Amino acid sequence: MADSRLRLLSFILVVIGIAVLFYLSQASPRTVLIHELSDEHIGMYVRTAGAVQLFSTNDGHVFVQLEDGHKTLKIVIFRDTAAKYPWLYDVRLGDTLSVSGKVQTYNGELEIVADAVE
Repeated sequence: MADSRLRLLSFILVVIGIAVLFYLSQASPRTVLIHELSDEHIGMYVRTAGAVQLFSTNDGHVFVQLEDGHKTLKIVIFRDTAAKYPWLYDVRLGDTLSVSGKVQTYNGELEIVADAVE
């Protein structure tokens, strides 16, 4: 009787462990180079980095264009997220930024709506 309970408990813990590992693998951003991004990444949570080519702000929102030597990508950082990174407003052209966020399209172009910036 004790052996069957122990086996059942072990099985339950294995299933829970697999579920947790699966969740963690999905929650962590996948690192992707800017030039590798494509429509297949739409809706995915990714991390990328590049040199700042364009930088502007509007009503606290930050708009950045990053370049990786091959391709450029628009990054949108809404005011609530940008407020967590006050240094962000001092970024200069040529600086390197790493961003994590969701890949979306806007006016037919890929962009990342960032929720973390380094």
